[in-house]
Amino acid sequence: MELCVACAHPLKIGTDGRVPIGTQRLRMERPPGSKVVLCLHPTGHHSVLAAAPNPDQKPVLLLTNHPK
Repeated sequence: MELCVACAHPLKIGTDGRVPIGTQRLRMERPPGSKVVLCLHPTGHHSVLAAAPNPDQKPVLLLTNHPK
């Protein structure tokens, strides 16, 4: 799966431990108030990363709806 850096949006996890993705609010395994990055892929899939994409490191993927 390729990450689309141009489509990366910073998000803050809400007090309920969820982030908005499309029309849903999905729970993250991170503390409320933590910062994550939402990547919107050209295919319409979403991925949530623990930090902004870095070409020198593999991303820490918290959630994706991209098929394997």
